[in-house]
Amino acid sequence: MSISLRHIFLLGAACVLSGQAFACSGPGQPGCPPPNAPGWPHNSRPPPRDTVPILPGGTGRYSDPDEYLAPPPPDPTFSYKWGAYVIDKSKGAFGGVDNRATQADAENNAIAQCVGNGGTATGCRSMTLTWQEGCGVVVMGRNVLSMKANKLQSAAQAEAMAECSAHAKDCKVVTARCNALVVNR
Repeated sequence: MSISLRHIFLLGAACVLSGQAFACSGPGQPGCPPPNAPGWPHNSRPPPRDTVPILPGGTGRYSDPDEYLAPPPPDPTFSYKWGAYVIDKSKGAFGGVDNRATQADAENNAIAQCVGNGGTATGCRSMTLTWQEGCGVVVMGRNVLSMKANKLQSAAQAEAMAECSAHAKDCKVVTARCNALVVNR
């Protein structure tokens, strides 16, 4: 049995005309598996790489082999501003500030406010309270003055009221100030 060139040509033509030679050339063709079918070679991707050479400023981690992820931003840091109360007991003058950049700035501004309210620079230093984190509270009763600071305003107030109430019955909150939390990014 000899195979001639004519037989080979007819066999090739039969394959082409039947559609089997180019079967499944792309997804969606009749008789082809859907593109998301398991094992479909055009749908499979290589598994993601866990690490690659680290680029400057990067972590070298990929979630998709074709996409580089920038490093995450640094974690924010937190800080509190400063607050201060000063009282000139001899003149009855008061100064109070909050949300100042430094302790010295808070004290100096509170003293300036106290002097502006009739106190003296020396006298306004006779009773002072500074705080950085949280709140400061001033409580006054008959001939009694209490200043306290705490992370929580309610706790500072309770401490000042307890101290005042130990010496007087008519204690009241005169002022309360809280410093803001600053988020540094």
